[in-house]
Amino acid sequence: KFVFRVKPDGGDPPGIDKFKCRYCGKGFYQHKGVHYQCTYAPSCSATGSRIVVAISTEMGWPLHGMDVSNAFLNGWLLPGTVLFVKPPPTVYVPPGYGLRLAKGLYGTMQGGNRWAAHKHQKLTKLRYTRNTQEPSIYHRLDKHDIVITSIIVDDFQLTGWPPSALARAKH
Repeated sequence: KFVFRVKPDGGDPPGIDKFKCRYCGKGFYQHKGVHYQCTYAPSCSATGSRIVVAISTEMGWPLHGMDVSNAFLNGWLLPGTVLFVKPPPTVYVPPGYGLRLAKGLYGTMQGGNRWAAHKHQKLTKLRYTRNTQEPSIYHRLDKHDIVITSIIVDDFQLTGWPPSALARAKH
């Protein structure tokens, strides 16, 4: 289904900054073993996030935040997963046909799991190492620089030294 939202501009008096629309899957129609196998997606705990802030503060390192736009659309569904969605009213689909999802979608049971797998694959390809005790904290240690990141769903919190290492990490 479509989910519509009006984003305020924060002015006085409040006005409209933009209109937002998102297409969400109705995950409550899905059945375990038929439409999905696993829904687990690690997310950084409050303690883990505070530790990253404490390291940043203690070492005097800058702390940056990043948000991934449309994060769940980056995770591909597992091969063999057959999941159809009702087409939006603006798309014509002949009777008896439907739209088959290829990627995760907000609202589907496996969307978070597929995004987490995609995120882990990309970070390890960039030579980040996952923390064994907190699976949503990653670090990369090179010869002269270090970057530490904690991740809560699609929000990244980065710290490290020197600041150029953070700029490269964000890029």
